[in-house]
Amino acid sequence: MASTQPKLYIYDFCPFSCRARVALGFKKIKYDVMFMAFDDVATPTGLVGTKAAPIFAPVGEKPFTESWDVVKYVDNHYGVGPIIKEASGRADLAKWIESAMPSLNVLYNPRLYAAPLP
Repeated sequence: MASTQPKLYIYDFCPFSCRARVALGFKKIKYDVMFMAFDDVATPTGLVGTKAAPIFAPVGEKPFTESWDVVKYVDNHYGVGPIIKEASGRADLAKWIESAMPSLNVLYNPRLYAAPLP
């Protein structure tokens, strides 16, 4: 029996995959998560023609990649209306993001390097 839920193919350690998962969770969308090994080339290439993640496969539609495209698609096609607003262009937020990036890298990189790859 075919699944009636969309599928999201991800790398467990990938922040872009996390972005897509957050969007689906925020809109309370049920979906099948498909974890890919980082050295799995066949799965993503077979779905979208390149090694990339996340890959979103809506039911009955062609799978696609790019996390922000997934977020926009989910926001416009699921749940009650779009809830994500366009970027504000606020300089104070841009400055904060720039200042937080070193801490983000310290938190993110250990998980990447600890991924259980063969």
